[in-house]
Amino acid sequence: MFILYKPTFDEAINQLLKTASYSLTWGKEAKITFLAIENENLIGIGSLCKNSIHPYREYIGIYIHPDYRKKGIGKELFDQLYLTSDTKKLQVSVKSTDHAATNF
Repeated sequence: MFILYKPTFDEAINQLLKTASYSLTWGKEAKITFLAIENENLIGIGSLCKNSIHPYREYIGIYIHPDYRKKGIGKELFDQLYLTSDTKKLQVSVKSTDHAATNF
């Protein structure tokens, strides 16, 4: 299940992102943030951001807890973010050593 970001999830988001090897813009800093919830637990996050350096594209960030990967959750978050995008021109930054992200 996906829900829109609410500040009441800040602590859960911070805990989830402790397992990430990169930073992710979310909440008030993002255009929109979706949260993936399963059994009342936060298992993933996806956000869409803009910046003034590249105003004609949007930046996408997705993180899924390792225990929930390869179940289509990241793709569903991507699809939701794409539908929300104004430009449909998305950019992402991925470490070349992050095989889960590069494979996605």
